[in-house]
Amino acid sequence: MIFVGIDVAKDKHDCFILNSEGTVLADVFTIANNRIGFETLLSRIQSCSQGESKIKVGLEATGHYSYNLLGFLLDSGLATYVINPLHTNLYRKSLSLRRTKTDRIDARTIAMMLMSDVDLKSYSNTKSKTAEIQVAAGVSIGSKMPAKSMELKHTIALIRELDKEISEVESAIDKITSQMDSPIFTIPGIGRHMGAMILAEVGDFSNFASADKLLAYAGLSPSTYQSGQLQNCYAHMEKRGSRYLRYALFNAAKYVCLWCPTFSAYLEKKRSEGKHYNRQRMLLFAIPIFTTLKFLSKILFWGLTFNS
Repeated sequence: MIFVGIDVAKDKHDCFILNSEGTVLADVFTIANNRIGFETLLSRIQSCSQGESKIKVGLEATGHYSYNLLGFLLDSGLATYVINPLHTNLYRKSLSLRRTKTDRIDARTIAMMLMSDVDLKSYSNTKSKTAEIQVAAGVSIGSKMPAKSMELKHTIALIRELDKEISEVESAIDKITSQMDSPIFTIPGIGRHMGAMILAEVGDFSNFASADKLLAYAGLSPSTYQSGQLQNCYAHMEKRGSRYLRYALFNAAKYVCLWCPTFSAYLEKKRSEGKHYNRQRMLLFAIPIFTTLKFLSKILFWGLTFNS
């Protein structure tokens, strides 16, 4: 048996091949994400196989990056296994206590997962199972169950009723916000629903003495932690107060930085100052979250307080 592990990326793929005895047949090598690279991989696999050797190929589920390679492997008649990245991560951690992750290590890990005979189902077998289900449905015997039929009808009716009520509520929100004519809706990136959520949670802006107090009410103020010589390196959100207002302001900050030149310029200013930002949650905009939200809160506070 031959096992092939492939770590899929955007422009290239790292591959690793070993046999059922654990002997490395091809140490990690890289192929381009194109037909020439795919044919190179197939040639390496074939050169490692001996006669009637069975071949298993594994790769992680990486969305559109793996579609072309997956199709090529299936068309080439290779049993291919698409593996959940979380499964791969757990398996890699079980092999070593070190926190190491590279493309080369991932390719080796996938091949070893295939060799360890963990409970994996090949992609080709999944497609065959779909055809089997269709055939079985054609010759199945139906059952008449009044209780189940009534339950299904009531569930469908409930879904339709809820959809109707949601539409009515959204229409009412649009009507009310149009009559309010609040300056919050003039901010690019804040739509009717997001603006209505902010207004509903804040109420009268004059109840807050400053934008900082508004942020604290939403639970968006940076927390402080210190015990002896230990203190937090980066401030985190307190996440107290109104979670709905926190959700609205947090998402509004993303969109206004995208659509409003004023906020975009402020964002660039803070980035040039080296302000820390939440890299994991804000990869797209690289927003220094506290300062941006504070700026947004000031604009809302000043504008809405003056308007009232």
